[in-house]
Amino acid sequence: MDNIYRKLFWGFVITTFHMTIGAVTILPEVIGWIVVMNAFVDWGNKRQKRGVPQLKLLGVLLIISSLIYTARLLFYPSASSNHSIWLFFPVVLFLIQFMLCHKILESSIMIFQEIKDKRSEEKYSLNHSFYIILTAVAFLFLFHSILLYNNFSHIIASLVFLLAKLYMLFILYSLSKQERVSIGIE
Repeated sequence: MDNIYRKLFWGFVITTFHMTIGAVTILPEVIGWIVVMNAFVDWGNKRQKRGVPQLKLLGVLLIISSLIYTARLLFYPSASSNHSIWLFFPVVLFLIQFMLCHKILESSIMIFQEIKDKRSEEKYSLNHSFYIILTAVAFLFLFHSILLYNNFSHIIASLVFLLAKLYMLFILYSLSKQERVSIGIE
């Protein structure tokens, strides 16, 4: 049996730590979103069907938007990043990522409810709440930085977004470990 949460974890690792050396992207973010999308296909085949269409839609949106952003950087590296479309493009990407993470956690919690695993349900509900709070704080700083052109707020927003993404990696790793134990791998 494929480990769905392991695929999600590694997909998120790639999207968080994609490598660019100079003008060459060695491990583009889009590869991570493709791995995540592959996990959603497995999820739809092996788990509950509720929520999978939304997960796949958000995954496709992230793949397309990553391709657009990468193409923009590749073909128009000197294009003004102050243009309103490119100014809000990262905000839209973060919003889609937030919705994707929210849906992953929500669907996972529903699985624990269905199998009557109250302890895991409570644990991941708390993780879900903390992830939402972290992301909300990051969005507040991001909007403050955009509206008031405040560089310090932008730096804080970037750090809190990174913290939220690392927290999501921690949650996915925990879910992956729990899934491995439940299917008898460890």
